Amino acid sequence: FNKNGLACIHQPDHFSLAESLIPYRDEIGKRPPIATMELLWSAHQGQHILISGFFHPETENLALNTLKEYGENHLILIKGLEGGTDLSISRKCILNQRKDSNSKRSILQASEYNISGKDSSFKDLAKWKSDAFDALNNKGNLRKSLIWNAGIYLYLSGKFNTISDGIKRSEEILIQGLAKDTLERLIQWRENTK
Repeated sequence: FNKNGLACIHQPDHFSLAESLIPYRDEIGKRPPIATMELLWSAHQGQHILISGFFHPETENLALNTLKEYGENHLILIKGLEGGTDLSISRKCILNQRKDSNSKRSILQASEYNISGKDSSFKDLAKWKSDAFDALNNKGNLRKSLIWNAGIYLYLSGKFNTISDGIKRSEEILIQGLAKDTLERLIQWRENTK
């Protein structure tokens, strides 16, 4: 995080106790309290934006109340694809942002920003990896989704004042190859730290 300015928390590496609960979660059912808890934890103790996905309105309210109780004062809840944080390009998405005591709930639709299409479904890891690299090369069926999601996250992070500006910059980043360069730098960094 300090070197690259971003971090991905990989549960098996950073929260092995939670990882050990997965077999129990799978036996209990699709959305038990353990799975909801997994959506809310953060390994970071300092200033950050906690972003979490949700599917049911009850989960959204539970997350808002629980995270407030634990002192999370900057969070974004997203009703994205399958309850995750990936924003759909084919249907409306709900965002619930809270910073300190200010809350804002928004509905976003990619078509309002001249981005639309069919959301890609996950078939297998090899296909997803190939599609993801195509998108980083500014082509393929995940390209629009990448531009939409990156643009929204650039806006939500406060880097841009409007969603349109975030989308424009995300497209420029793809065209210039900066996203691919960043991924290659992170892969190299990861290889050097093993």
